[in-house]
Amino acid sequence: MSFLNAFILSFSDFGEHDRRFSLLTKEHGKINAICKSILRPNAKLAGHLDIPSLSWAELVWSVRGWQITQALELESFSCVRKNSEALRAVLALASSLDRLLFAEDDHEFKGRLTSTDTDNQSKNIYELWYAFLKTMEQHAGRALPVNYTFIQWQCMTKILHELGFLPDTFVCARCGNKFHSAFITYIENQLYCDNCRKALSLVGQLFPKSVLDLMHQGLRGAWFPESSYAVPYIQLARLFEYQSTVFVI
Repeated sequence: MSFLNAFILSFSDFGEHDRRFSLLTKEHGKINAICKSILRPNAKLAGHLDIPSLSWAELVWSVRGWQITQALELESFSCVRKNSEALRAVLALASSLDRLLFAEDDHEFKGRLTSTDTDNQSKNIYELWYAFLKTMEQHAGRALPVNYTFIQWQCMTKILHELGFLPDTFVCARCGNKFHSAFITYIENQLYCDNCRKALSLVGQLFPKSVLDLMHQGLRGAWFPESSYAVPYIQLARLFEYQSTVFVI
């Protein structure tokens, strides 16, 4: 039996009344767990296990894997839930994060669930997701224009960097020099300077270097509600994310 705080990333129904959850924990990363009878009328746990809630959960090992026997919602992110655009961005990123992470739900993991050791990557991903949700909650509660999709892809960039899927965004993949020109070229998850693009007649997608400057600020902890470079930022982040799914598959 173990007690953990976890974010709900996704769930799927199976059987007549049961549901399988994907949980994001600080201590052990992603965990898959079953909650039995949660779809029955008046089920006590139904309101405590929903996306994007942060919930306390009691986990018990069974022959079917980890089972959630108790749960209590700690944070609901109510402003996000009331804002359709913010909620759509959160749900999309939760689904992407769920696909990128591998769950440690085997028997070997059973013996480690009671350990107090925290894997650095698991902790960092957990804290990134928490920071993202708090940022979205903060902006969703205000009557100011916000580009929630832009914030979503800022978080994706941070996650890809933490997982090791982001290429070097500081130097050219060919010559190794720092980027100084106004534009950089993307080809197959690598970035090239303008000199190398011209010298080798490279054909790729051009992006303003200012997009990389925004990414670097984001990797240092900044979050931006809007930017004149939001569109190319999102386009480049999508390319990075697509390539990461190829690696995962």
